[in-house]
Amino acid sequence: MPKAKSCSGCGIPTRFCKEVRWESNGTVVMTRNPDQRVIFCESEGIDMLFRNIQELVKVPIDHIIIEGKRKGAYDYFHQAFSGLKGALIRTLMRRQFFKISTDMGALLGLGRLELADYAKSEYIKIYGRNVYSVPLYSGDLAGIFNFMEGLPAIVKCEEKDGGYIFTASPNSEVQEELVARLQGKAPPRQPGNTRLERCQVCSLPVVLAEYEWDQGMGTIADPATSRCMALVGPTDIDSVFRELENELGEEIPRTILEAQRRYITSAFDRGEIGKLEEYLHRHFALRGMGNLVQVVLREDSLEATVNNASPPLLVAGILQGFFELNSGSGSSCQYDKGENGTLNVEIRRD
Repeated sequence: MPKAKSCSGCGIPTRFCKEVRWESNGTVVMTRNPDQRVIFCESEGIDMLFRNIQELVKVPIDHIIIEGKRKGAYDYFHQAFSGLKGALIRTLMRRQFFKISTDMGALLGLGRLELADYAKSEYIKIYGRNVYSVPLYSGDLAGIFNFMEGLPAIVKCEEKDGGYIFTASPNSEVQEELVARLQGKAPPRQPGNTRLERCQVCSLPVVLAEYEWDQGMGTIADPATSRCMALVGPTDIDSVFRELENELGEEIPRTILEAQRRYITSAFDRGEIGKLEEYLHRHFALRGMGNLVQVVLREDSLEATVNNASPPLLVAGILQGFFELNSGSGSSCQYDKGENGTLNVEIRRD
């Protein structure tokens, strides 16, 4: 594979520079569709979050994750490619659509994804290596099948040659609702001035140049920590969380918060943090999870306000986890989600 072109200022792959934009308000968006927000997060963090939730609820949850992601993915495709555009794709551009989807997945760190086989109205087979999350990608493929074929989908995953074969086919056992749920318009994003040094050529944060970009393998790796990063839609993550709450009950938001706290305290260490207030500003801004506009750190507490916070439960769990790493003790966490997208969090030392 020929070496991908890169920015003359920072060395980040040029195609990535054109597709993704870091805003000054703590969000990351797709350039072609600024309404499509993404977050830059650790792939292992996604899997550890779900494992922690499963340990806490003590029942298997992969099928719920897949269903929540399917709904989110289908909603996105249904709205982004509606009307004539969607009809043309389904009629004339099926294989091109699959190719574009898998190429974009590799660019965003979702893994090396290849169309292995396809038969109209029968199945889609995708071979994937370095897949960012097996249950989330299973949901992605189910949503694509829903959109392209107009049929309910079931996805099977089998290990093969160091990767996975994902097969989506019609689901004859259940009748999924394929109508987009239209969750309502997101609140307007509040302005901000996040503290990230930017490349003078492409305007992306210069810290991204420290990552190892391998578009052939579909990975974005941090050599300092060996963590792989991926860009995923926060609305899709929220869709999974809603599905978990619908299936498992109203205590799930607290379970998600606890699962995220456990991930942070187990995966990070005090040496990574430095001065906590400055670290948190950079952490959220780089990941596109919001703009930390206020943080008050005391010996026994942390109070924070995050504008454009998304997903809010993960933002609150991150704050609690890093407070515990900094203080060396347990804590309790209270949070309040405002209608304007502002999240207020108060953490108290136990």
